[in-house]
Amino acid sequence: TDDELRIDLDVRALYGSGRVARPTISTALRLVENEWRRPRGEGALGADNTLQIEHILPQDWGPFWPVDPEPHDTLAEREQARESHVHRLGNLTLVSPSMNPALSNREWESKREQLREHSNVLITQRYLNGTWDEAMIRGRATALIDAVIAIWPGPTGTFTTPVEH
Repeated sequence: TDDELRIDLDVRALYGSGRVARPTISTALRLVENEWRRPRGEGALGADNTLQIEHILPQDWGPFWPVDPEPHDTLAEREQARESHVHRLGNLTLVSPSMNPALSNREWESKREQLREHSNVLITQRYLNGTWDEAMIRGRATALIDAVIAIWPGPTGTFTTPVEH
């Protein structure tokens, strides 16, 4: 159902080995982008576009995106929480092949400036204010999930497994 999809996509790690195929993620992001461009946008991104998936919070976030070391007694928990957000829908976007390696594991201020200057992708541009953290990832995920459900509405209601007699 839409509710089940919302719950699943809000916490699921999509990207990476053994998870959702990259072309599937890319297609979903592209179709959300196209939905947000309608009706006054610059035109739809075709399936033949060359945009690649980029993690806004990098996969190797430690060097440039450290968690505040204080309070020390919760540091491991906060690092685990950050790591759990890396491959979620709210942290994934689309960028050009030449921008992808330039962004890499850079700090947020550098990434944000590069994205502001060189990207016209709305699923990115709408989220370049403020800081990029777990709360922003969750908020962006909610908007993306709303768009996914609008594009591919699912059944509503509750389903039960039939009882065998």
